[in-house]
Amino acid sequence: MNKFLKETLRLFAIFFLCGMVFSCIYMEDGYYSPRYSYDVAICNVPKFYDNKQGIYKGEVFLIRPDSSLEAVPETVEVELGNYANKDLVIKGFPIKYFFHKVNDGNFLASVPSYLLEKQVDISFKYFLYGYLEFQMWPSYKSIDGDSIDSSYDKSLYIGVQNNSNFYSDSVYNADKTQKLKYEVYGIEEGDSDAIILELCNLELDDKTFNPEYKVPLAKIKIGKKQVIPQKL
Repeated sequence: MNKFLKETLRLFAIFFLCGMVFSCIYMEDGYYSPRYSYDVAICNVPKFYDNKQGIYKGEVFLIRPDSSLEAVPETVEVELGNYANKDLVIKGFPIKYFFHKVNDGNFLASVPSYLLEKQVDISFKYFLYGYLEFQMWPSYKSIDGDSIDSSYDKSLYIGVQNNSNFYSDSVYNADKTQKLKYEVYGIEEGDSDAIILELCNLELDDKTFNPEYKVPLAKIKIGKKQVIPQKL
């Protein structure tokens, strides 16, 4: 193999490898394969919780069987505690929406009208989380550090703690002769300040609606602006 051919092949190999590298970053159709990745990190900075403390407007959307959302006229209040008391309370959730996914006709027929007018509070423990950026190419390198610190200036989202995302309570009639027990499960919606409520169980006197799987019930979208800020 002569010297010219060797040099030609060497240059071709160099251009080929460069093309392979850059094709991983920019594709012909305009698709961008990012050089960076993001890891979820829980925030443990007190000031972010204290700043978040307050009461917010919560928009209620019912979750249809096809997972689409149906807006309802009622709104709720969502109260967030501070760093020392990370309570998230959905205040004034209409009980009637517990029944919109119940497919048991006998159970529905036994629901008294007074229950359809009542509202309840549902509470969980919450946390704030964000995303830390890590360089993926040409080498792995953390840009923001190992955790969220007090200088973090990106969006923080509301999550529900795994050990407190189940809520159970009861509602009675005036003379305590009738009881509705309800059990709901709460999860956050990623990258959005929203809580998904799932129905686990309903018990009314001797009748029970206990689905085999948790039933997606409603989405509570939490507003960005505080309605009533709380004093520390």
